[in-house]
Amino acid sequence: MKWFQSLKWKLLILFFIVSYMPLMIFSTVVLDRMETYFVSQKEKDLLSKANRIAVEIKEENYLTSEEKYNSFTALIQNRSSENDMNCRILVVNDNGIVVADSSYVALNKTVMSPLVLSALNTTSNEGVEKDSENPILTAAVSVVDRENKDIIQGAVILSANIQTVYEPVKEMRNQVYIIALIVGLIVAVLSFVTASFITKPLKSLMKVVQKMTMGQMEQKVEVVGKDEIAELGNAFNHMVEQLQRVEQSRQEFVSNVSHELKTPLSSIKVLTESLIFQENVPVEMYQEFFEDINSEVDRLNNIITDLLTLVRLDQREIPLNITNIDVNEMTQNILKTSYSTCKT
Repeated sequence: MKWFQSLKWKLLILFFIVSYMPLMIFSTVVLDRMETYFVSQKEKDLLSKANRIAVEIKEENYLTSEEKYNSFTALIQNRSSENDMNCRILVVNDNGIVVADSSYVALNKTVMSPLVLSALNTTSNEGVEKDSENPILTAAVSVVDRENKDIIQGAVILSANIQTVYEPVKEMRNQVYIIALIVGLIVAVLSFVTASFITKPLKSLMKVVQKMTMGQMEQKVEVVGKDEIAELGNAFNHMVEQLQRVEQSRQEFVSNVSHELKTPLSSIKVLTESLIFQENVPVEMYQEFFEDINSEVDRLNNIITDLLTLVRLDQREIPLNITNIDVNEMTQNILKTSYSTCKT
């Protein structure tokens, strides 16, 4: 899974999610609203048709007049065969018995569904019910007496298949999902290409850093543009320049320290060789040379102390301790040491 840790792949996945998920959520909400709207329009249409048939039944008193039964069934058949109807029509009396059925399947059967009972109730004279398992929408409207509206003579029930409502929405949903997937993939590819341009200078910077860790301090990054990546490159190049200055100062410091340490050591070596290779050396000369050697040792000790002080100063561990020095005394000591060395 090393590839997943790459910035390019992280950006690809991020942009894919950012582009695909909102589009999916938005399209789902919109399509659900469309489906609800179409079903609601179908409910209103069924109720309108049921109310129209109920009014016709009421005006002709079909439910109370047996002489008009043939005209009544003919009306139901005519209405069910109309082009804009596309539904099954049932008419029940006040006892819930089917007295007319456009499909002749439920004649003389009792229908006592909650929707029909609601329609036969004076307090609620119409309603719509959707089957939870099948795409069937049912509307029921009360048929009231023409003279007394408080008397319920029966109900008109319309059942319609609303698969034609769901199919276009389902087709649109599939198309939207495909479009969302394509858009997400296009955005992901574009983000991958864009991430390649972003990570390219970062990879160059990483290679330079790796070379610097191997001691190649002269490395620099090629800066292109003026964006944040370019600012990072400029800051890195500035850091490299500072490191080069520090390295140069370090080398000069080592050279100066070597020189400072070499001088008293050379003096000590010359003085000791003089005592070793000379014969019949007076005691006074021994005494003088030993004093000079002791002075050079003290000088070495002072140099080492100064070096330690410089290290602590660089680490900001101790404050400066400034004192007055007798320049004449220091000059005499230097001349005395040089005279002894030259004399030898």
